[in-house]
Amino acid sequence: MKIPTPNSSVRDIGKVVFKSKNTYFDLVQNGTREMIDLWMYNYARNIPDILDGNSVRLQSVFKNNSKSMKNHKPNNSAIVIGAGPSVYEKNHLETLANSNYKGAILCTERMLLPCLKSGITPEKFPQFFVLTIDPKAYTTKLYDDKILKKHGKDISAIMSTCTKHETIENCKKHGLNIFWFVIFH
Repeated sequence: MKIPTPNSSVRDIGKVVFKSKNTYFDLVQNGTREMIDLWMYNYARNIPDILDGNSVRLQSVFKNNSKSMKNHKPNNSAIVIGAGPSVYEKNHLETLANSNYKGAILCTERMLLPCLKSGITPEKFPQFFVLTIDPKAYTTKLYDDKILKKHGKDISAIMSTCTKHETIENCKKHGLNIFWFVIFH
């Protein structure tokens, strides 16, 4: 079955214009209207992989069959690595790579390659996760580098069901372990 491409408004997704600045609700509603076709298009293309894949619940606090996080008592810590300017201004990647930190690493897709190239690898940090929420095409290239051939099989990729399908294909090509989550609730 051929999935139709999203309507032309999706091609200009970076040019979102909010028509009302009255409330946060209006901003969310307008943003949703602009993105819904792209989300659904990506989701439809990912359905076979989602059905054959793993839920993020296998990686979460729900692993202990708890229905909520209220009584969760973590045994480990985690460092979340985003792409803010202080990462480079303060040499955070170098500091972390040279540390004896024993907890989990969770990086955004934009920081995956910089982390690996800085020595923040699954060999040094066995609980290594990368997260992708964004449905846009730029994420595809963030998972396409030769360094992933070496480390991919030891990385858990936490992917939104609306992630660009070509991004998922790159993850599979490099052996990343994909875990799915739904952003719509």
